[in-house]
Amino acid sequence: MSTQTILYTNLSQYYDLMCCDIDYQQQSQAVMRLHNLFGNGNKAHLDLACGTGPHILHFIDAGYQSSGLDINAPMLAIAQARCPEAEFHLQNMNAFSLEQPVSLITCFLYSVHYNPDIQQLQQCFQHAFNALSPAGMINTPWWQ
Repeated sequence: MSTQTILYTNLSQYYDLMCCDIDYQQQSQAVMRLHNLFGNGNKAHLDLACGTGPHILHFIDAGYQSSGLDINAPMLAIAQARCPEAEFHLQNMNAFSLEQPVSLITCFLYSVHYNPDIQQLQQCFQHAFNALSPAGMINTPWWQ
């Protein structure tokens, strides 16, 4: 287990308190607007490195069929309690697969940077591309 995984396991109960200043709703709505403009009309959504699931909650509220993926089981347990209607996957974002493709993949809060080197970053994007339905989109908001 990596040091980073251990850190987030230890912080999982406090993570939401540490991130209380983040406007999850605004970030989610901005991506949804882009998806409405450029997406394929399907609302199947995956959030990579979803943590405790606050973005997923806003996507579900907007009618998306959202799911989350994270490498940290305690974070996913909190996300599942927050969003019982969502599906969660305990997988690494640079080596994941889905049973069904999705039309939108997000990765908020600079989480894509958790890939430790360029090879794993490339793997992450390749797996994300493989998980997309035709004309699906990947959005890692740069303004966060």
